Amino acid sequence: MNYLTKIDAERAKQKITMEELAKKTGLSVDTIKRLLSRSAGANANVESVVALCNALGLSVAGVFATDYEVVIQAKAEDVAVFEAIQKKPFKIKAVLLELLECITK
Repeated sequence: MNYLTKIDAERAKQKITMEELAKKTGLSVDTIKRLLSRSAGANANVESVVALCNALGLSVAGVFATDYEVVIQAKAEDVAVFEAIQKKPFKIKAVLLELLECITK
């Protein structure tokens, strides 16, 4: 669950409309709809996310915690794959296939 999904889930849990959330945050209803539609996730600015979290009583760090854990886990898996490749005498095709498999997981 990404950070915007968590924010929207909390909004729904608290039964707060987007209009009410707009009043609490100072953001426009259109901005909130765009952000929480999940299509704009990469475009959410920090100030908007902080305003949404504050209005809903959420910890900004808590909202992002799982996202960071996923990235850290992915990086650890990448390192493990590269270490395994270095220990075995693979041909270039086998190496590329293993990397491609990791990327597509």
